[in-house]
Amino acid sequence: MSVGHSSSSPSHCTQKDTDKSGLVWEKVTDGLFAEVAPVPYSAPVSPFSHTSSSIFATPVSQPQCPLRVHVDGREHVRPGMKFYEWEEKGVPLRLEIGAKDLLHGRVTLAVRHSKEKHTVVYSSENQAQFAETVVGLLQTIQTEMYRKAKTRVQTQTYAVTTYAEMIDLAEKEGKTGWYLVPWHCDTENEAKIKDDSKMTIRCYPWAINDALRTSGQMSQLTCFYSGRPATHVALFGRAF
Repeated sequence: MSVGHSSSSPSHCTQKDTDKSGLVWEKVTDGLFAEVAPVPYSAPVSPFSHTSSSIFATPVSQPQCPLRVHVDGREHVRPGMKFYEWEEKGVPLRLEIGAKDLLHGRVTLAVRHSKEKHTVVYSSENQAQFAETVVGLLQTIQTEMYRKAKTRVQTQTYAVTTYAEMIDLAEKEGKTGWYLVPWHCDTENEAKIKDDSKMTIRCYPWAINDALRTSGQMSQLTCFYSGRPATHVALFGRAF
């Protein structure tokens, strides 16, 4: 079972990143999707069906638990390929269920971003607890991923006041990330910067702009490129 977003990429999912394993979605607990990935049995363990594996999906697909569940019953695809596929698609939590797991009432929870694996006991008596464990782990994953992303933004955002300073940081020091600059809105100058450095405006951080306007500090800033009075503070960066 993999918990996260489906391969159809729901329309409400607008932000994503990538890592070495594939997609990374910004919110793993929004529109959750569960994928059951049965692991084929080997003799002498008794055969195990897709129907039997779906009993693990039942407690995490109830109204009180916001998960959508689907059994990945492709018999022609090996387990390793299934795991790789769902990691590549950004699924943050995978539940691996094999024949021996069914016999012993246990499930392996594989966390995508940390590569950790946890063995959880499952029985008809602890379905509610099992569901809480899955949802709780997803919430923990969300918190850890958000903290990591926030730290990345904070450590890779550089405040500069001149174009030369931005180029030095990007070209000479090789610092990738975002450059916070005072900016006079000018499409021609923006095009020149793009041609010269491959840098474009990624966004106008409204909280910073509102604070500068409210305090009156915006009127004291000059554009890092043209030297004209700044109309905004912008984040420049390169698209990869």
